[in-house]
Amino acid sequence: MISAEHISSYVDERQILRDISFTVQKGEAVAILGPNGAGKSTLLRHLAGLKKPDAGVVYYNGEPVHLLANKERARKMALLVQNPEVAFQFTALEIVRMARYPYLRRFQTENQKDHAIVREMMEKTCTWHLRDRTLDEMSGGERQRVFLARALAQEPEILLLDEPTTYLDVFHQHELLDLLQRAKQQMGLTWVAVLHDLNLAVQYCDRILLLAKGQLVSYGKPSEVLRPDMLADVYGVDVMVMKVKEIPFPQFVFLPRNNMQGEQN
Repeated sequence: MISAEHISSYVDERQILRDISFTVQKGEAVAILGPNGAGKSTLLRHLAGLKKPDAGVVYYNGEPVHLLANKERARKMALLVQNPEVAFQFTALEIVRMARYPYLRRFQTENQKDHAIVREMMEKTCTWHLRDRTLDEMSGGERQRVFLARALAQEPEILLLDEPTTYLDVFHQHELLDLLQRAKQQMGLTWVAVLHDLNLAVQYCDRILLLAKGQLVSYGKPSEVLRPDMLADVYGVDVMVMKVKEIPFPQFVFLPRNNMQGEQN
């Protein structure tokens, strides 16, 4: 569905990404992992077509993504950035309704289908009760769910998310990722998310893309990428893998260097 071919990126002559290549297939959930400054958010913006790489190309279904018209691109992909803002004090309902603009002709207003989609996505993200509130009347977690509702109401084929669990407590982190998984299973949604929590990534994602210092360290299934030796090199800490019978996926614990007590079973 979307592929990066040998992309590199610079800011003020400082290289942020170096020769990154990978492909995301339709219907996959992919996590982008790596320490701060690895280039994760920059990579996501290249995938979204918001920033053209200085070298290489990002393709969406075989077409360079930066050449897609804005309205066409908005019908195919949605981006949820960190700390999204709007210029005016719109209500939650007004913010989510903005997602339908790519489907409207000039001077056309939303129809019954648009209103139904907006309400459905707000109900799925537990934000319908916030519909008459403005952003300054919401908590950080509520704001995050409103913008997720807007992204889903855009009905994208692929959803790109930059640290979507920021400001969310543990319950709402899993609720959000459960929602994305249901959208993947029921609607064929493909999603790519920058995450910091390895335990969430291994639980919800089909593949992991691991970055360090702007370079692609590894890309593959969680079991192939999330190896203690590789993670220790990337994050600079020791990693302990815990396996619990009642949990079908491993749990990761980060420890200060040289303090690891060994792998538990």
